[in-house]
Amino acid sequence: MARVEPPSPAPPGSAAFAEVFAAYLPPIVRYLRRRLGDAAAEDAAAEVFLRAFRMRERYEPRTATPLPWLYAIATRVVAEEHRHERRRLRTLERLAGQRRSLGDDPADRLETDPRLIRAVRRLPPADREALLLVAWGELSGAEAAAALGVPAATVRTRLLRARRQIDAALRNDPAVHDLHPATGEHHG
Repeated sequence: MARVEPPSPAPPGSAAFAEVFAAYLPPIVRYLRRRLGDAAAEDAAAEVFLRAFRMRERYEPRTATPLPWLYAIATRVVAEEHRHERRRLRTLERLAGQRRSLGDDPADRLETDPRLIRAVRRLPPADREALLLVAWGELSGAEAAAALGVPAATVRTRLLRARRQIDAALRNDPAVHDLHPATGEHHG
């Protein structure tokens, strides 16, 4: 792989920033794919470069390239995305107790059962993403693998691990012991 000569440190002009964008978009996207998965990487990269462009006047070169500065922005974007996802799941968990199941579809329980939402929220992000793509996105394992940019075997492993963790969490949840084993409804 030929090494591309990086542009000079990010000067404030728009034309110079276009050079920075062209040179550093690929490594930023690779980093974000590893942190957030393929589905979110492109949007997160756009956010990184939007913020960098807005802050370009304040950029102070401390290294030969702006890449460390861009990675710092990317790290903040990743942290914000993880906070937003945790917040969305906590909100869903709170609202779930107020909603009735929409039918017999097991995926509906994921929207209406606060214990299940809590268990899903505690999954590692990669396992949670695979599970939600299959449960809510209604993708097959192979389709979820394509969406995440990983082999199908990786998705199968993540789903198995997620199911085991959710089963263990639900077994340890005192409220679960009041449920009817076949229907999942509370004993009355």
